[in-house]
Amino acid sequence: MISTDLYAIAARVKNLARMNDASLSPIGDALCNLHIHMLKQFYDLAETFPEPHRTKMFELIESKEGFCRDVINLNKKRER
Repeated sequence: MISTDLYAIAARVKNLARMNDASLSPIGDALCNLHIHMLKQFYDLAETFPEPHRTKMFELIESKEGFCRDVINLNKKRER
């Protein structure tokens, strides 16, 4: 199972956001920070669920960790 520590979530989200030589602007960094804290709250909530619901929630939440990357990539395409 993946780590739900706030710093581990932050590392995963910001590493995904910086893929493809993207750098985070101050607005991008703020967006990531908001998203990280939201993910942490969802992970904490999922911890209270019984199995197999906990595992399914973790998978769903983890699949949304790339949201900031997707927003940055959409913005980069629009700027071209």
